[in-house]
Amino acid sequence: MTFDGELAGGKDMNIHWIQEQLDQAGALRNFTKWNYELRRTENLQHIMQRAFQVASAEPTGTVYVMLPREVLMERMDGMPAISAARHSAPTTPQADPEALQEVAEALVKAQHPLIITGYSGRNQSTVEAMVRLAEAVGAPVASDPIHLCFPSNHPMYAGRYGQSYVQEADAILIVDQDVPYIPAQGKPRPEARIIQIDIDPIKESIPLGVFPTDQIIHADSSKAVPALVDAVEALITPADQARIDERFQLIKDRHEQQRRDAKEVALSHNQRSPITPQWLSYCIGEAIDEDTILIDECVTNGGNVDTYIPRDKPGTLYRSGRSSLGWGLGGAMGTKLARPESTVVAVVGDGSFIYGHPTSTLWAADVHNAPFLTVIYNNQVHNAAKQSLIIRGYPDGASVRQNRFIGVELGPSVDYALLAQSCRAYGEKVENPSEVPAALERALEQVRGGRPAVLDVRIEQP
Repeated sequence: MTFDGELAGGKDMNIHWIQEQLDQAGALRNFTKWNYELRRTENLQHIMQRAFQVASAEPTGTVYVMLPREVLMERMDGMPAISAARHSAPTTPQADPEALQEVAEALVKAQHPLIITGYSGRNQSTVEAMVRLAEAVGAPVASDPIHLCFPSNHPMYAGRYGQSYVQEADAILIVDQDVPYIPAQGKPRPEARIIQIDIDPIKESIPLGVFPTDQIIHADSSKAVPALVDAVEALITPADQARIDERFQLIKDRHEQQRRDAKEVALSHNQRSPITPQWLSYCIGEAIDEDTILIDECVTNGGNVDTYIPRDKPGTLYRSGRSSLGWGLGGAMGTKLARPESTVVAVVGDGSFIYGHPTSTLWAADVHNAPFLTVIYNNQVHNAAKQSLIIRGYPDGASVRQNRFIGVELGPSVDYALLAQSCRAYGEKVENPSEVPAALERALEQVRGGRPAVLDVRIEQP
């Protein structure tokens, strides 16, 4: 703020003029709940308490505090303590009992109920309640794995999006999900009853959140879902139960056949070269145990991760819920720091790996004793951008005609194993499908011994 020597902390290097922003908070405003600039030291405790209160209030989110150097360098002889208990986040809302009763009746009467969830698993107790609900009404559950909201090896698990069930459902319960389905790929039936339970029901941060809903319930899902299960179970008659059991078995058989078919595909690739993402994902699923925490930033290979690396324990699966490519490596390190007793495995595309600042992250993981394993699905291309161009953008365009995709190709690839070794991490490049299981065991052994590890797995190019 100053530059003529008036205050300690004023501008004293040329970069201090160049880096000053016209609106520093503006750069972050679209991604934060609250921002504030510290102006005096006398109220610092109130500002920080307010920041924590806003950040921890549901729906939780990031806050941003700007700290001018002059204020930071002011002398402080002390700071009055304030009670955190008197500035805590508000309690979350309970669901209206009458509204829940209506929802229970709709689910019990439905011939084709469907449950869609996205981030209800942030409260880990909700996972068990969601399982009880799915089993009680015989409903498939589509669970977008931002958190583990529903076990992926459960008979009622319908994958990430459950798009195949959306068009046949006559009752759809959406719990804590921003994008329940893609309208361009299929919409619910006009007569389907659509119900939403959400801590953030209106989605004010999404400019065009216009999914039609018959009933919106503002509630904490960790409170609403268990109460809904109780209401459902009290309504079910013997005739209802017979119908639900029949539907449950039908869906269970269908999903089990899909899993058998998927496993057969993966096993048939065990000698196929280049390595396929199906075989790599299957091998990872076999190599890690149920307590391993999986960080998923595979993007276009996320479906293979979902199919072949089952997670059933709450708190063992995380994925970025927003458009933040490069989140995976930092997310894995942060997870390891928060859960030092756990084995953490990050599965990322090569583009995600590059965006994750690997040299900085691997160095920090080594220095701060936060080892984790990174498995790179290295297809040498930003495949999401390439497929969007081919399928949704310009299928007859110059890129397709010339088979030349400028700006999305990442080959010839960097040797990421050597890069990892330069950061004192274990690094290994894997190109032969028969080597994948043993390479995973070697890397996991390194991680368990306290050393970060990277497997650069060269998979087939799309």
